[in-house]
Amino acid sequence: MWKKIARTAQNYVPGLAEVKNEAYHWARSTFRLAHDPAFAAIADLPRREDDLFIDVGANRGQSILSMRRYRPDARIVCFEPNPRMMLWLKGHFGETEGVRLIGVGLGDKCHRRTLYTPHYKGFPYDGLATFDAEISRRYLCEATLFGFTPEAVTLQQQTCALLPLDAFGLRPTFMKIDVEGCEYDVLAGARQTLRKARPVLMVERYYGDARVDLLLRDAGYIEVVHREGGFWPGRGQGENAFWMPPQTLHTLASRSGVSSC
Repeated sequence: MWKKIARTAQNYVPGLAEVKNEAYHWARSTFRLAHDPAFAAIADLPRREDDLFIDVGANRGQSILSMRRYRPDARIVCFEPNPRMMLWLKGHFGETEGVRLIGVGLGDKCHRRTLYTPHYKGFPYDGLATFDAEISRRYLCEATLFGFTPEAVTLQQQTCALLPLDAFGLRPTFMKIDVEGCEYDVLAGARQTLRKARPVLMVERYYGDARVDLLLRDAGYIEVVHREGGFWPGRGQGENAFWMPPQTLHTLASRSGVSSC
C-alpha cells in the first residue's frame, strides 16, 4: 500500500522520486541494510580469496549494497545498459574500491536493441526499463498506481549496446541476474562462463520462460532452496531462483554435515 502511495505521489510532486532514491541509498549504505532478504544466502556460499560477483541489471546499485552487506570482501562487476542509471551508479559507486561499472547490457550476442522506459504523465520510471516493450508497458496499471489511466502511459525508446558475458573473460563465483524478462538471453550469452567458472546463480523469476530451466539443466545446474543457513535441492517460492552445480551443493553439505539429497 505504501509503495503504491509513494509511486502515485511522485507522478505529481517534482523531485520526490530523487529524494526517495537518495534516502533509500543513504539508509542502506549507513545501516548496511539489504534491499532483499534473499541476499542473505550469499553469506552461506563458499568463500574464495578471488571471489568475483557479477550484478546483471545493476539499476541504482541496491544489489551492490546488498552484496557488500554480506560479502564486503568480494569484487563486484556491474552491467547496466540504461544511461540514466549509469549516471546514478557512477555518482554513487564510481569511486568505490572493488566495484567496476560497465555501461552495456548483456545478451546472447553482440548487437544493439531498443530499451523501453515506461513514463506515466511524463514521469520516467527508469528502474523499470526493459528490452521488452510489452513487459515495460505492463508494469504501470491499476495495481501499482492510484487513479491509473492507460492513456497516460508512454514508452521512451533508446538504442543500447548488448554483448555476451562470454566476451569479457570473467570467472565469477556468484551472479545475480535481474533483467525484466530477458534472463534467457543473458544466460545464452554466458554458456562458456557457466561451463568454465561454475558460478552460483540468483535469477529473478523469468516470466514463465521454460527455456531458462532447460538451458541451466543442460549446463549441469540444479535449482536449490536456501533456508536455515543452508541449501537444499528444490524449487523456491520467492521472486528469485537459486541455481548451482551439484558439486557446489555437495561441498556446502559436507562442510555443514548435512545431506544434499
